Amino acid sequence: AKGLRALLDRDSGYRIPWQELPAVPVAGVEAGDRQDPVETLFIRVNQAGTRLEGEELIYSVLKSIWTDAPELIDRMGHQLAQPSRLVILCSRLVLADHDSDKSPPNPPDVGRFRRLIFGRDSGNERFAAALRQFVEKDGYRVFESARELLTGGRYGLPVVLAMDLAQKSPSVMLLLLRWIVRMQASGLEPLETNDSGRQRLLGFLTALGWFAQNKDQAVAAVWQRLHGATDQELPGFFSRSSFGQTLALGRGGSFRMIPVVPPDVLEKAMRNMVTAPQGGGYGGFGNLDPNFWTNWNWFQWVAGRLTEDLKRWYPQTMRAHWTAIAIESNDEEVDLGSRCQDAWTVFIDNLWGNRNLLLFAQRRWLARWFPDYDPSQPDQVEDTNRPWDFDHIHPQRYLRSQNGNSLRNIPRIVREWHGSIGNLRAWPLELYRADSDCAPGIKLGGEGQDAQVIEAGYGLAEDHYKKTASFIGNDWDNWEKSVPAGKPAHNYLADANHGAQRQALVRAITARFVALYREWYQTLSIGSLMPRGK
Repeated sequence: AKGLRALLDRDSGYRIPWQELPAVPVAGVEAGDRQDPVETLFIRVNQAGTRLEGEELIYSVLKSIWTDAPELIDRMGHQLAQPSRLVILCSRLVLADHDSDKSPPNPPDVGRFRRLIFGRDSGNERFAAALRQFVEKDGYRVFESARELLTGGRYGLPVVLAMDLAQKSPSVMLLLLRWIVRMQASGLEPLETNDSGRQRLLGFLTALGWFAQNKDQAVAAVWQRLHGATDQELPGFFSRSSFGQTLALGRGGSFRMIPVVPPDVLEKAMRNMVTAPQGGGYGGFGNLDPNFWTNWNWFQWVAGRLTEDLKRWYPQTMRAHWTAIAIESNDEEVDLGSRCQDAWTVFIDNLWGNRNLLLFAQRRWLARWFPDYDPSQPDQVEDTNRPWDFDHIHPQRYLRSQNGNSLRNIPRIVREWHGSIGNLRAWPLELYRADSDCAPGIKLGGEGQDAQVIEAGYGLAEDHYKKTASFIGNDWDNWEKSVPAGKPAHNYLADANHGAQRQALVRAITARFVALYREWYQTLSIGSLMPRGK
């Protein structure tokens, strides 16, 4: 480096661009490990640009010693996951053949992956050969089966939700992949699973991916069951019995999987907590008394309390799965009540902003609008690069003043619900830019701003298609009545004289909130997985 610098510092007519690589150790290399010089150079060149860490660095280690890996891995994971995540999933599948059968193998860190790939990990000396064989021989079939099970058929997920499982819930994806590997090893074809079987499979996986409080522990709870399943038991693995194991409490009474409440029970809870509560010194939702609209808050009225229906449903459904903590406390009623309240709080807080349910409800329109969309491509990973955005059906501008500041005197109940999934829709960017600030009656009633030609290209030329694509059904009247006729003042929601519009807006949002959840719960037959109430 000194000689090169001296040469370049000479006063000559030549200008040669160059970059000196920092003399720092390669991230993740442990003391005493032998470093392959090609690998070291490969990784340092990459580090000179964007710093590589974790999975990306592991992928770089693999590419440095196996030049064909990128092409094979890209082909294997089409529309399912990024290459770096695929390498980790493949590694865990290979390790699953040798590690303990009691729990899924942990994802290797950089140090362990180097030991594995160079044959210096005790008990896994042939890891590199096994990984290469899996990727070259079996991997494509396994991942192609996973992609078809997740996105194909009448119950299939949008590709963006399939990839979401792989990227944000890798243990859940690993469970599916391991099941496929076991099925194929037993001479069984995963893709021959019938419709009801696919319902339960998708319901099982999405429930864990979207509602489990600890996904790793939830998967670990059924891993040994999968490992020990016979050839006859494997096709029906995603069952009520298996799901029940994920619902059992962990150490210290911690939740693995959160119980998912039936839609009818949720709907009654929303009525009792939001659109029909009485008493408490607040008047009630049906009364335009400003005390209710001033004092209502999310925790006191929703997340922090149980209705009578919920108080009955949780013990009847979950008592057997929560027995251990009740026995430890020697006070079943008090302890069970605490578990019920905690479970509801976690569940409803999760549900409030769960955009996965929104995309699931709009899955057919997303597939129609963007049939070639591949979220696994590098330029599509961030939400901002997707061909749609999340649009507030009742626009945010009514919660802000004309200079963009938040408006005072808008009731908290309105502000709380306004940001929930009940007021959001996934909408093509072209259309979003055209009418994102319009009132619901204009967005969905046919008076869009210069958008009619664009709407026709998305199959939305007729008004009822706009409502259907936005997942709005019988609650349309409330959406239409949520904004005063004409050109209302920017701050109309801050005016108590517009109490009728406040009520209509909250009814519209909460009704759609329940409908989105119901669509997922019923379509994927979640009730067939949850324990039967007693």
